Amino acid sequence: LESGARTATAEAALDPRIGETLDSMARRGTFFEPTLDVTLRSVAHYEAEHADQPSVSEEYARASVAFSMAVTREAVKRGVRITAGTDHVAYGPASDRASLHGELQLLVDSIGMSPTAALLAATRNAAIALGEEQANSVGTIEAGRYADLVLLSKSPLENIRNLDAIEWVMQDGKLWRPWQLRSGIATGSPADSSGLVWGTGSPVMR
Repeated sequence: LESGARTATAEAALDPRIGETLDSMARRGTFFEPTLDVTLRSVAHYEAEHADQPSVSEEYARASVAFSMAVTREAVKRGVRITAGTDHVAYGPASDRASLHGELQLLVDSIGMSPTAALLAATRNAAIALGEEQANSVGTIEAGRYADLVLLSKSPLENIRNLDAIEWVMQDGKLWRPWQLRSGIATGSPADSSGLVWGTGSPVMR
């Protein structure tokens, strides 16, 4: 901007000052949360709804995608700690919303992170970034931490898209089937493997 740039492009992400900032973040252990999925969905919205009406907003969205992808790749290359988030509120059709699963897919497919590193960005790193209390209670599977877990039928370490293969979700030691969470009835009793309800468990792992 100081040099007179008017748009954020992928080439702009190579500016030495950005590299210096990322190096400083890496040295200090500062977390970087890129929120890539929300920018991509903004572009998808323009393509779906306003393809015949080019606008400054669309130009900004497209430039933002290129810039954020390039900066995130450089951040990973320089050892900056990454967290995964969506920067998006839950309104509109679910298919139009930025999602954590979408964010993790982008970190793997577009940024080049391993599935393990992407998952850590959404769990352990995210908990540490939130502060000491959260770092000591969530983010990893350990005794004494909150029993908030998800069981998958396929390994996301083999394919990050396997995050969609959800068998059940545990919240505060209670098991829920995905359909219960989607239906909004997950305020009652949790379900066993047949879909019938069963008793509550401990809110922490032992």
